[in-house]
Amino acid sequence: MMQKWKSLWGTMSESLDTNLKLLNMVIGLCKGSAELPKDLLKLGYIIHYIEYPFTNSSGEQVKPEIIIKSFHSKNTLLFEFKTGESIDLNQLQRYSRVTLEDIKQRAWVETQCLGTFDIVYLCLSDKLTEIVKGFKSSSFQPPLLSYDRSIMKLALNNFKEERLNVLFKKGIAVKFDLIPTDFVPFHQESRDWEFAEALIPIVIQCMLNNESRIVLESVCKELIPQWNNLSHFEQSLYENKILDLINLASIHDFKDYLLRPSKEQHAKTRGKREWEIINNPLITQPYKHSKVFLKLQNIQRNFIEFLKTGNKTIPQEELPF
Repeated sequence: MMQKWKSLWGTMSESLDTNLKLLNMVIGLCKGSAELPKDLLKLGYIIHYIEYPFTNSSGEQVKPEIIIKSFHSKNTLLFEFKTGESIDLNQLQRYSRVTLEDIKQRAWVETQCLGTFDIVYLCLSDKLTEIVKGFKSSSFQPPLLSYDRSIMKLALNNFKEERLNVLFKKGIAVKFDLIPTDFVPFHQESRDWEFAEALIPIVIQCMLNNESRIVLESVCKELIPQWNNLSHFEQSLYENKILDLINLASIHDFKDYLLRPSKEQHAKTRGKREWEIINNPLITQPYKHSKVFLKLQNIQRNFIEFLKTGNKTIPQEELPF
């Protein structure tokens, strides 16, 4: 049973990781990342929302992986990624009932970007045969892109924006290993130690900068560059994860350096989450090759190893509020 659970977790984790890679690929194509083609950037596409849920004309909820829009092309694209072999036909039908007014009134896309819009499905090429079968059993036929980890091409149906048909019928060359992963570096199931590997260096950098406090909102924005494009629900999930980890650090390996907020401090800052740096040895040695900096890095490694072991027992009286 344990082996089966590990196998299922491995499959789910791989799927989530691939999904995250596809998300960063679309963001990178719009941002004009050095490693990626500039075609979508040239057509004026920018990021609107990531994982933003809204209701369609029938009151049913949809939640695109990412919405991108172009004032130049007067077009909006709502992406749904499929890393498995099957299509959720109920989901496909919910998308079929999304109207221009839904996107305008409930997803807050500007009218200037809504000359046309498309729901776009993006799947992996090795799953394409089964995905196409699912599509053909539905009356709703949005454009379907196929990605083989080197080229993204139009596999079925057409876009309403003709320039996209020309572009994707030819194909966009994107090597999987060159997709940047730092726009949104995590998904909801990322492990605590994966967050900590990126999070604790930010904490140490605050100390290096001689800051007196570490502010949750600032940490979130630095940790996830596309923070402002995430839905409020997604932001809340990540905030809670980061909050828990810094609180955990402040009562374990970093207890001599950080003071987690008390209820009184929380009230004084009007709910703004922040931690006081009560001991900063980098004040006297503010450079990265100093002994104290190397000591903090060693403490960081110990904390990450602590998270990897899965032993996160906290004495009841020390639980963060």
